[in-house]
Amino acid sequence: MACSRGGLTAKLRALVGARACQPPLSLRRAIGLTILGQADTRKVTSEGAERMIAKLGQRVLIVGAHADDIEIGCGGTAHRLLSEGAEVTALVVTDTHYVRGDVVHRDSSLAQKEAKAAADTIGYQTYFGTARNNDVKVNSELVYFIRDYIEKLKADTIFTHWDGDAHLDHRNVASATIMATRDPRNLLMYRTNFYMSPEAFRPNLLVDITDNFETKMKALSCYRAELERNGDTYFDWVRHANRVSGATAGVGYAEEFQIVKYYLKSNPVSMQKE
Repeated sequence: MACSRGGLTAKLRALVGARACQPPLSLRRAIGLTILGQADTRKVTSEGAERMIAKLGQRVLIVGAHADDIEIGCGGTAHRLLSEGAEVTALVVTDTHYVRGDVVHRDSSLAQKEAKAAADTIGYQTYFGTARNNDVKVNSELVYFIRDYIEKLKADTIFTHWDGDAHLDHRNVASATIMATRDPRNLLMYRTNFYMSPEAFRPNLLVDITDNFETKMKALSCYRAELERNGDTYFDWVRHANRVSGATAGVGYAEEFQIVKYYLKSNPVSMQKE
């Protein structure tokens, strides 16, 4: 399914704009991945970054609460991982149907159709659960729903929501994913909105997505219903957040992650079913 090319595409071009105020091209090419520590910042050369990305995950599962969460939080990283040979799969635990009172704000069939178009743009497959928006509960059913996909895909790296998110569904998906990844696997959290929270999102991994940013934005443009509901704010925050992260990393655009656990191992992960 192709995304609309009309006024939406023109708006997208205007929002993405020229890559202004970027470091020199030689510097952008030299920096592939930045790890932020509490005391210092270590920058890794592109060759070293590629090795770390390969170590980061060859079989990646990205878990999200709703359609578009995954593209907002790590669509650029997903595209980069795919371009470097990793297998990437998306799992949305709800059916994305959003209704309050008698008003349907988001129809599940339309949202899933748009999600497929977004996933096709980036290059991965998306699977859906059956929970309803704003009704995700942390229980054994959800934990093992996520774990079943981890086992089936033999995922070595899992991305999920930040566990301090102010959105109930996001926070609960994060908690369930943490429980589903008790064994030795890489686990990272991403942020998907600008809601204030008593807790602070503390990113300690930044991934350069300068070459993947436009693909990410094209994928997000497939969510026309959300764009019509939220207006330019939907794009503006993503564009500015990724640009600020890029400035922190010394590149054009970057995505931020908070590492829960991270393993550098020689052998593939072994599964222990419980």
